[in-house]
Amino acid sequence: MSNFILQSTVIYSYSLKDILLPVIPADEQEKIYAYLSKKCMAIDGIIAEKQKALATITQHKKSLIYEYVTGKKRVKEVQ
Repeated sequence: MSNFILQSTVIYSYSLKDILLPVIPADEQEKIYAYLSKKCMAIDGIIAEKQKALATITQHKKSLIYEYVTGKKRVKEVQ
């Protein structure tokens, strides 16, 4: 296992003026935003479907447990 030495880097405000940052045109930013929004909405829809399915399965599980505990259903013997 190697040893790592952690070093912190300090950025001073007077050195920021020398840094060049790329600027994405506004129309391209809007396209990226629209694409990501569309994908996020699709993901949110899938999550909602999975949560609904999970709630249904959980309710079914509780119902089965109740039926077996109260004797409405019997456990079948394996032969």
